[in-house]
Amino acid sequence: MYQPRYQPQISALLFIDGPADPAPDYLAGKVNLFVCGALQDPARMSALVGRSIPFAPAVCLGFRRITRRVGDREVPLMVADLGNPSRVLTGVVWLDLSGSEVRAVETLELEGNLRKPVAVQVMVGELLLDAITYIGC
Repeated sequence: MYQPRYQPQISALLFIDGPADPAPDYLAGKVNLFVCGALQDPARMSALVGRSIPFAPAVCLGFRRITRRVGDREVPLMVADLGNPSRVLTGVVWLDLSGSEVRAVETLELEGNLRKPVAVQVMVGELLLDAITYIGC
C-alpha cells in the first residue's frame, strides 16, 4: 500500500509502496514519467508495468489537455499551449522507471500513433525534475 512520505529538502510529498527505512533516492532514478490522465491511477500503472512505482504530484508548464474524436470515441491528449507557456497542467510523475517499464507504458501511450514521446521538466514541490511524457501529434 502506498504511504505518503514528505521530502523536506524539496517541500514535496512522495507516495512510496515499500519500507519506510532506508528510503532510496527515487528522485535520482532512471526515468521519470509525467502523466495527466488515466495513468495517474496507481492500480492501473502497477498492472501495466508489473510493480508499484513511487510517484509524486507534479505540474508541467506550457501544456494543456484536450480531447480528440477518433472513430466513435474521445481520446484525451496532452498538447503544448503555445499561446500560454505559463499554463499549469497538473498530474503525477512516476519515479525511477526502468527501460522495460517505459516500453510497457509506450504500448498503451503510442497506440494508434496519436501521441509521441517528448522530454519535459516538471515541478515536484520546489524541485525541477526531468521527465518524459507523451503529447498529441
